[in-house]
Amino acid sequence: LKENEMAANEKVLERIKKMLTLGNDAGATEAERETALRMAYNVMAKYNLTIADLPSEAKGEDRCQQTFTINADAYARSLFSSVARLFFCKYFYIRLGSAGRDAHYFVGLESNALTAASMAQYLIKSIKREATIRYGKSAGTLARSFGTGTTSSICLRVKEMLANDTEGTPGTALALIKAHQSEEVENTNWLAAMGIAPKPAKPRTNTVVMDAYAEGVVYGRTVPLHKQLD
Repeated sequence: LKENEMAANEKVLERIKKMLTLGNDAGATEAERETALRMAYNVMAKYNLTIADLPSEAKGEDRCQQTFTINADAYARSLFSSVARLFFCKYFYIRLGSAGRDAHYFVGLESNALTAASMAQYLIKSIKREATIRYGKSAGTLARSFGTGTTSSICLRVKEMLANDTEGTPGTALALIKAHQSEEVENTNWLAAMGIAPKPAKPRTNTVVMDAYAEGVVYGRTVPLHKQLD
């Protein structure tokens, strides 16, 4: 019986290893890598495993931070924070000298951080492009209201995606929560080792035009969350 359990565990670890390999394959599309990584985490959650439980050759990647700088309204920070959670990352930003220009950081395992940063850039560019089509520009009260509405929808979709990952599998929900918590701890420890201690930002209130906000809510339900590489 013990030998059978060991053989079963080896099969599970082999499945996870293959998914992690695909998740780091530069020849795969971003959607394929994203799906493979999320499947790997789900299987680890199902069997109450973490990255630390895998053989060293299956881990194969370091923890790092990915960053980009962009002019964006405050809603972008909520959007990026939600994307970070989806990909087991920690998010923080640093305000730069220029008004409205922030440096955005995603901390996690390399493949997760790369995917999260890429998805975040794709989403903010999509929102700005759509706002320009609708209102003639990507900044201002209308565009900001539209982006806030879009962010509201996307954050809800991310929450639902995380819940659906464990739907119908008894016991997996708690294990997946533990996986997220484990990555949160590892990401926080990595930041601390780098001498970085992000602080919560003070909430900001902005004027919202309800019609533009409502249009953003509808758009946020349709914008793809599985971007293909250009």
